[in-house]
Amino acid sequence: MKRVAVSMFVALFLLGLFIEYWWVLALVAAGYCGLRAWQWWQIAEEERRRQDEMTAARADYEHQQFMAGNSIGWYGQYPPAR
Repeated sequence: MKRVAVSMFVALFLLGLFIEYWWVLALVAAGYCGLRAWQWWQIAEEERRRQDEMTAARADYEHQQFMAGNSIGWYGQYPPAR
């Protein structure tokens, strides 16, 4: 019985804190959402950077092939249908 009373007291105390200081909870939630958005943006930016590096490497390869007279340099990954 004592355990239930303590649990109820703690639950009501926390509920009272949340009701009285709801703005603190809102600030914490906004900060968390901002942090997660920043982390998502960092991951997306790294993916874009990696994709750009792959595109630049492919363009350099195709340019070298073109300069060597190879048709890969002219058509790239998409040769014409025969």
